[in-house]
Amino acid sequence: MSTRPREREDNLKARVMKRLVAFGGFWWRQGSSPWSRAGVADILGLYKGYAFAIELKAPGAYSRPEVGTTPAQKQFLRSFRDAGGGYALVEDDEERLFERLQEIKRKIDEHRYTHP
Repeated sequence: MSTRPREREDNLKARVMKRLVAFGGFWWRQGSSPWSRAGVADILGLYKGYAFAIELKAPGAYSRPEVGTTPAQKQFLRSFRDAGGGYALVEDDEERLFERLQEIKRKIDEHRYTHP
């Protein structure tokens, strides 16, 4: 039996969070509440003074408008980037995400990193 997109996305979030804790820095999943900002990324984090936002989607989410990135999520990520934060949109490709994060971590540690 296949899992529903929401379950696959939740599993992806759990795997990524576990790996981020081992990666280092300070990471958290943003919950929603009446006081939340619309479109906030699934995971926010800090690593040595640099801020990151990660939006995770279940496999196939971008090909299905009803579960793809919402306009509010796109606006949040643009605003976050424009304010100097780094961001990633990930559709079940956590290996590529962590390859990129390792590269960023190395550059930060060598004092050669600037957010895109």
